[in-house]
Amino acid sequence: MAESQSIRCLVVPVGGVQWLVPAAVVAEVTDPGTAVPEGGHDRLAGFADWRGRRIPLMRPDDDTPATHGGSRLLVLKALSGTLPVSHYGVVTQGIPHIASVTMDTLAPGDAGVDDERFIPVLAAGESALLPRLDALEPELASALAAAGGVNP
Repeated sequence: MAESQSIRCLVVPVGGVQWLVPAAVVAEVTDPGTAVPEGGHDRLAGFADWRGRRIPLMRPDDDTPATHGGSRLLVLKALSGTLPVSHYGVVTQGIPHIASVTMDTLAPGDAGVDDERFIPVLAAGESALLPRLDALEPELASALAAAGGVNP
């Protein structure tokens, strides 16, 4: 019998729910530092300075604050090809933790979210949402374009 391969993931508190993000997509988890809120552009929560670059911050929903005490900056690698930058950030509502997920520990879940941009899962018995970055990134790209780009 073949052994189930494990995938290293981060369980990330975002907007009152937990995201399950494959570690291969994560560039860094750091202090939000100089995050600058920017309102009025759908998914664009603002910008942050990261390693000498200005990266956009994605707002996953309308209720998620740009920053608050105890938050971290989750820097993700852009995958869809729709963004004019190679990385973007999501401000978390706490400290992410590592989880190893296998086919045996991953099951369909019901996180109470009716949103095609997220897939509800149970990962090792923990409810989480698997973000569909291929759906979220084009929304962020549109919001960036409406805001005048990365360096407005």
